[in-house]
Amino acid sequence: MDSEEKNDISVIIKKEAFRNILAHILRFGHESLEESLETMGYCLGNIENQKKIIIKNAIPVSHGNQINTLFSQDHLDIIKKIEEKYQTQNLDLIGWYISHPSNGFNWVENDIQHHLKIQNENRPNAFCMIFDPIHLREDDEFKLKIYSLKDYRDGTEGKKLNLSYKIEKPTSLDYFKWVQKFVEDYHKNNPILIKEIEEVLEKKPEKLQEIPLNEIQESEKDMLKISSEYIKRNDEFTDTLNNLFQTEINQWMEEINQGAILGNEKLLTSTIKMKKNLSQGMKRLKTWFQTLLTEQSGGFKKIVQNYIENRIQEITNLESKISEQSQSIINNSNET
Repeated sequence: MDSEEKNDISVIIKKEAFRNILAHILRFGHESLEESLETMGYCLGNIENQKKIIIKNAIPVSHGNQINTLFSQDHLDIIKKIEEKYQTQNLDLIGWYISHPSNGFNWVENDIQHHLKIQNENRPNAFCMIFDPIHLREDDEFKLKIYSLKDYRDGTEGKKLNLSYKIEKPTSLDYFKWVQKFVEDYHKNNPILIKEIEEVLEKKPEKLQEIPLNEIQESEKDMLKISSEYIKRNDEFTDTLNNLFQTEINQWMEEINQGAILGNEKLLTSTIKMKKNLSQGMKRLKTWFQTLLTEQSGGFKKIVQNYIENRIQEITNLESKISEQSQSIINNSNET
């Protein structure tokens, strides 16, 4: 089946889901490993109006030498458990992802046969996301393909849809948390985000057997070799991650800086405008205050003037009365 049909279906990959997928496929497939293995996991999210697919979470499930080993009945039985667990979070199992180290991004018939176990009457719009961990970046962008069948009832002979996608880019503080969490998980003894569901459900042995001393000594030698090899592989893996994210990080930082500059420009413009309006407002306030003060001063001046004039008149009258009283006393004294 080689035919692909145009479509208007878009896929949005949330940063948390994309981080889980990357951590899983890079754990078992990168250039520093002697052998890169295929990985498989399920995607959770929502489908809106059969046109917009939003991937909100990704559950790592299995890894192996070929896809046939990834799709055992046990793995298919896990689907029901996942759907029950995430039902309360309003998340549906909407597709799956697989990595093909060094095999490119073609959706081959073997993939489609297994895909039909996911895309069926229960999930008629399910998709398959294909990665190649050796070629994760191309033209400074993450490279992947997302396919779906136009009608699952046509089986492997049906037309396939090549879906467009967009990876959500972390912004502002979310960006730093995203990078910090991604880096921190790789330095843990048991990184949470790269554990497969089988490892989470794995049971501990019921009884520990005694190990002979000579075997312990041999094990210590082997562990030294393994530790040395682990340190080497870990350094190589770190270099791989650095090279993988360097361009993307620079691009995200540039966008964040541009956003900050744009925000500063808007803030500066608003400040200048505010200053201008405030200046004009102060001029109006000053004019109003001067007018009010003049009016109030005129009224106050008149009140003071009237008060002084009244006081002068009262004093004049008082002086007249005093003079009259004095003259009266003098006259009375002379008569006696």
